[in-house]
Amino acid sequence: MRPIYYEAGIIAETNDRMKTTIIAVILFLSTFSSLAYARPAALTADRIEHYLAVEPFVYAGGPFAGLEVDLNSKRPVTLLPELETETSIFVSHFFNQGKFWVAEIQKDSVKSVVMQLALFAGPAGYQLAHMQYRFMLDTPAKLYRVVDGDFRSTQTGDMIFTIQAAVPIGKTYNPAVALLRSYKIVGRLVNSFDRAQLEEQNGGDSVTQYELKNMSSEQKNSLLMTALSFSTRYQMTKDYLTATENCISVSFDLLDAAMGIESERVTLNFKNVFLNGKSPNEKMVLDALTERRLIDSTSRMENY
Repeated sequence: MRPIYYEAGIIAETNDRMKTTIIAVILFLSTFSSLAYARPAALTADRIEHYLAVEPFVYAGGPFAGLEVDLNSKRPVTLLPELETETSIFVSHFFNQGKFWVAEIQKDSVKSVVMQLALFAGPAGYQLAHMQYRFMLDTPAKLYRVVDGDFRSTQTGDMIFTIQAAVPIGKTYNPAVALLRSYKIVGRLVNSFDRAQLEEQNGGDSVTQYELKNMSSEQKNSLLMTALSFSTRYQMTKDYLTATENCISVSFDLLDAAMGIESERVTLNFKNVFLNGKSPNEKMVLDALTERRLIDSTSRMENY
């Protein structure tokens, strides 16, 4: 029989080996994790703060003349071509966790595109709808910001591009006022949770979802790039108009451009407003997507 101390020595040695292995694994994973979140060398603290800085935007005319746009949550997402690499694009003003970030998005990473309709109560018993795109990514986007001189990073593989009306500080969106070209368009890129749950659902909206079919990988990624390019180009200089320059019309413009579709522009008209029942916007969107063969009976997903 072996001495007890020998057995204990074997156990102690085994435990030491296990501890060493575990420590090595932890160090490896920690190193791998830090590399995965490591910011690009060109993305210094000063540059991040520069990219996320904004100048006040003041309405020059109309009913809001002299009023500042509320930039606390609505800022146009903007491409940063000087940071682009062979594998990634960068944008500023990605809205996540109630804050703005610089985002690094891997090229060709869009796995699926989901069309969302945020349904809300309108006048005279009508149910209106806001249209937006949800992008699901194969590789999560990396997000960077600076807080008190310290770098912060996180990631998300689930984001929404939405066309909205930029409103003055202290004001809320009013469809009747939008008839007068009173607002400017803002294109936002937002974490899906922030947008659908914290903004839409908290506002009383019901968010329905339809996965877009018959899109190639190239077309899915093209839709994201087309949307980002639109926002970068206009930067709240394009008028928002209830009938023809709204979340639905512009979203279909982006989709048709990305898909190479030549079709009649989707706009509100007499037929859509008065002959589509009590939910005219929703029917207009679903009819247009069906005509483009982008949704079918299997497209409907669970509400967000």
